Amino acid sequence: MSSGRTSGHKQRNSSPHTIAACKDTWNLMLRYLSVEKGIGMAGISMDDITAAAVTDFLDYMTEKKGWLPSTRNHRLSCIRSFFNETDINPPAELGRLADASGDKRSTRI
Repeated sequence: MSSGRTSGHKQRNSSPHTIAACKDTWNLMLRYLSVEKGIGMAGISMDDITAAAVTDFLDYMTEKKGWLPSTRNHRLSCIRSFFNETDINPPAELGRLADASGDKRSTRI
């Protein structure tokens, strides 16, 4: 019996790989906030997801994990997409973060 709901990747035309990468991005971001910023995992809130925290996370992963600019940009895109697809207001300035090439994107976030 079907619930009438379709999976998110069918609704958004995203591949399962993109969905997995975005899920992985959030898991990495939460782990970063917990381990590197000292915020207990249970204590992390949306207030902790600031533009500065996102930039710090991306910088950390680029420096420590060797992310290429394309990986960094894709992860930033995943974070932006989350806010675009939810009713949660994004952190101020998130829409103005530059991608790894230095291009500032004018996104609606």
